[in-house]
Amino acid sequence: MVCVNDDGLTEPNAGAYVKEETRHGPPLEYVAEKLAGSLKALHTLHLAARRDLPDDLPPPRGLASSGIPYNPKTGSVLLPCEAAFRYGLTSFLALNNLLGVANDPELGERLLRLSPRDFDLWLQRVRVEGSVL
Repeated sequence: MVCVNDDGLTEPNAGAYVKEETRHGPPLEYVAEKLAGSLKALHTLHLAARRDLPDDLPPPRGLASSGIPYNPKTGSVLLPCEAAFRYGLTSFLALNNLLGVANDPELGERLLRLSPRDFDLWLQRVRVEGSVL
C-alpha cells in the first residue's frame, strides 16, 4: 500500500499510526540523538561478536547434555543483539518520521553489515534528510 499526501508526495511513514500530540519533556531530537548512540553501540557489538567470537563455543551446561543443537554465538549473542538493534532502529526511524522505511524486513541485516563509518554516515543522513512532515 502506497500512501500519498495531498501534495502528491509519498507518505514517509507509509500509513503507519500517526497521532498529533502535545508533550512536555526532553526534545525528541535529543531522544533521537541518544537512540542513534545506542544503535551505534549495538552495531559495534554485533560486528565485534561476529568477528571475534568463535563459531564453536561450547553450549551452556544444561543444553550440552540435552542433545538439543544450540550455537551460543548465534543464540546468546547475535540474535538478541539483532533484535535489540531492530527495535531501536524502528524507534529511531519513527522519531525521524521515516517509519515506513522500517517495513523493509532486510534493512536491519543490511545495516549491521555496514562498516562503522558507513553506518554512522547512514545515521547522519537520516537525521539531516529525514522527513520534516
